[in-house]
Parts: sequence; C-alpha cells; structure tokens
Amino acid sequence: MTDQDGALTPTIGGSGTSSILRFITEQGKEAFFITLGIYNYKPWVDVITGLANNVTCISTLPEYYNSVHTKRCYSYKAQYTSQSILNIDHRTISVQYRVHEGHNLELDIVIG
Repeated sequence: MTDQDGALTPTIGGSGTSSILRFITEQGKEAFFITLGIYNYKPWVDVITGLANNVTCISTLPEYYNSVHTKRCYSYKAQYTSQSILNIDHRTISVQYRVHEGHNLELDIVIG
C-alpha cells in the first residue's frame, strides 16, 4: 500500500487476487473491512461490518475462496462494483468503484 497526497493505493495482482482494508475508530470501535479484488478480470468489492476484536484480515480473506462461507464466495462471484451498508452504530459505509475498467482502478470509500 502506498500513500500519495492522502490517497491510499493498494496494489494487487491480476485476476483471482484480492485484498482487505481494515478500518477502526480511534476509540477502538466500529471495526469494518472493505474487501476488493479482481475475478475473471473484473473488479469486485465487499463490506463487512460488526467485527469482533479478534477478527483479522488474515483470517477473513480465505473465507472468500472457501465454499463453506457461501456469503463471502457469492460476494466476489457476483462482482459488485459498489455496496452500501448501515452498521450497528447507524453509520453508512459506502464503497464504489469510480473507475472499474483497466489496470488503475479507483475506489471511493465514504463513511457517513
């Protein structure tokens, strides 16, 4: 991940790869993940809210590729390019690919 002028830029490989960004407030509350990836050469995104403190990116990422976790598997195969979730604290977590074609994708994340 690189940071340039306040814009974080994750770098992932080609089709069949993904990455998770974990967010948490300074008070250590409201943890959530934004998972992004490429499947069949098209981008996808997923938002997971309501995380327990012991849930990590490393433990969660394999769930997308394990048929036991059908919700996660469906998320990447559906190839959503946007998603909006209302978390338990009534904040809306919205993500949307602004650029969803080519090699330099852009994803907007809005926490409201």
